[in-house]
Amino acid sequence: MFIIYGNRSARIKRENYNGAACSNCKSFGAEVSTYRKYFHVFYAPMLAWGRKTAVAQCVCGHHWTDEVTAEQARQAKTPVYLYSLLFVFAIGIAALGYSISKDKENTKLYVAAPQEGDVYLIKSESMGSHYYFLRLEKAAGDSVTFLHNELRYNRYVSKFAKDDYFDGNDAWTMSKQDLLQMYNDGEVKEVMRYYDDYEGFGRIH
Repeated sequence: MFIIYGNRSARIKRENYNGAACSNCKSFGAEVSTYRKYFHVFYAPMLAWGRKTAVAQCVCGHHWTDEVTAEQARQAKTPVYLYSLLFVFAIGIAALGYSISKDKENTKLYVAAPQEGDVYLIKSESMGSHYYFLRLEKAAGDSVTFLHNELRYNRYVSKFAKDDYFDGNDAWTMSKQDLLQMYNDGEVKEVMRYYDDYEGFGRIH
């Protein structure tokens, strides 16, 4: 993907010059423009940076900087839109936090009311810390039967590797109470009920 980014300057304030007459034409009424640099992505402002600068310009075309323009630059406020990146990060963090909270809430609900097809991500500390998947094949009475996946993972994952699958000959049966205990012990990291072919959880050999 081609991304356009870089630095630009924006005029953040325009006001009358509060100093002496123009040294070129001796007239008053010069205008001061204050600028602030910003980083952009696809020309959309992301983050203001650097110092504010102000330039006075007379109607005759002469322009200059002095202590007066420097003070007017210091007093100029940077518009909020030049800090868009901070808002993007804030929204992203809030959305991520909500998603994690929702996943945890759903996992608790799914463990309490298991359904066939649910996929469990389990963290095990035996034989070294690792993760594996269980797919619920049958829930009858107080027992649940799972199929175990083929591979082990050394980190938190949310989908199968390309060569992973559930082994139809490797079925585990346990009580719902034991399943709840696994959740309470922190072994059940996530339960996925709604998924598609992308995750690969439909592969059973």
